[in-house]
Amino acid sequence: KFSHDRIQQAAYSLVPKGEKEVMHLRIGRILEKKLSLDATTGSLVFKAVDQLNRGAECMVDRDEQVSLAVLNVEAAKKAYNACAFIPSKNYAQNSLRILGSDDTVWNNHYDLALTLYNLLAELKHCGGNFNEAMQITRRIFKRAKTFDDQFIAQKCNVKSMMLNGDFDAALTTSLRILRVLGEPLPKKPSMSAAVAGLIMTKKDIRKKSDEYISSLPPMTDERVVKCTDILAI
Repeated sequence: KFSHDRIQQAAYSLVPKGEKEVMHLRIGRILEKKLSLDATTGSLVFKAVDQLNRGAECMVDRDEQVSLAVLNVEAAKKAYNACAFIPSKNYAQNSLRILGSDDTVWNNHYDLALTLYNLLAELKHCGGNFNEAMQITRRIFKRAKTFDDQFIAQKCNVKSMMLNGDFDAALTTSLRILRVLGEPLPKKPSMSAAVAGLIMTKKDIRKKSDEYISSLPPMTDERVVKCTDILAI
């Protein structure tokens, strides 16, 4: 260990170029062994992934390469949750580079591909690149096996449409999603239908205090939760 950055840099510069990648890979492997499922909540996952990425060219075992891709996705998710969108994007793109072509990713690592592309779409959305986000969601729609697998991308698509100013498309898409989920709603509800719905809601919550409503357990019906997610956008 060196206490001064300049001393560290000088020592590092003395390492021959061909050996630096091997050194980073060795350090990364040591750090990776210290990782556990719980440890991914700390900073160690970033240190391990950063070292392994710098030594990735020396990896020859495909299983180890795939393991590194998974670690990059874990780091990307953690960075995203911390609103560190640029590092998150870098980790996600590293994972894609390791895994290879679209066909390879989706055919051989479906669940990982789904997580990765959903994350990339959200990152584009958060960065204000709404058209690029929608391009990624369209790729997910082509590859996803079920509507449930599409759902996160569907939400991202609607949010991107709205922030892109395409409100009619966002409304049409939202209504289509609700219809698939078994909750069809009219695009232009009549006044009588709106009043009837309001009366039913008031009747349902009549004589129920705020404390009672706030103490109710969270919804567990996934279909209803998804409908609520769409209505909340």
